[in-house]
Amino acid sequence: MKNFELAKLFHEMADLLEIQGDNAFRVRAYQRAAQNLESLAEDVGQVARRGELLKLPGIGKDLASKITEYLGTGGIADLETMRKEVPRGLLAILEVRGLGPKTARLLRRCRNAPARRPAPNGSPETTTHESTPTHSAISTVPAVPR
Repeated sequence: MKNFELAKLFHEMADLLEIQGDNAFRVRAYQRAAQNLESLAEDVGQVARRGELLKLPGIGKDLASKITEYLGTGGIADLETMRKEVPRGLLAILEVRGLGPKTARLLRRCRNAPARRPAPNGSPETTTHESTPTHSAISTVPAVPR
C-alpha cells in the first residue's frame, strides 16, 4: 500500500515547510493529509484510479496532484526542491526526541545570522558566518531516514 509511503512524504513536506517558516495553515494541511492517508483503509492508488482523490478528507487539488505525481513517477518534484533548500543536517535533527521543526528553524536562523565578536580595539564588530569554516555540525550530520 502506498498510503504509508505518501503519508511519510507529506509529514516530511510539512516539516520542511515549517522549517522554512511557511504558512501554518499550509503546514497543517500536509500534516492532516498525512494522518488521513495513514488511517485510510483502502489503497490510495485504487482511489486515484477511480478519480476520487478529492473525496478524501483533507485532500484538495494541490495534494491530489502530488499524490497522482507520486503514484505515476515514484517521487514528488516539490519535495525534492524543498530538500535542496534545507540543509540535510536539519532534517536529521528532527530525529532527536524533543527537537522539532521549530527548533530546526531556529538553528537555521542562528546559523545564518551575523555573529558579533569584539574587535581588537574592544568595540563590537559584526562578522558573518562566511568567515568561519563552511562545514558545520548542522551541515555535516548525515540524513536519517524516517
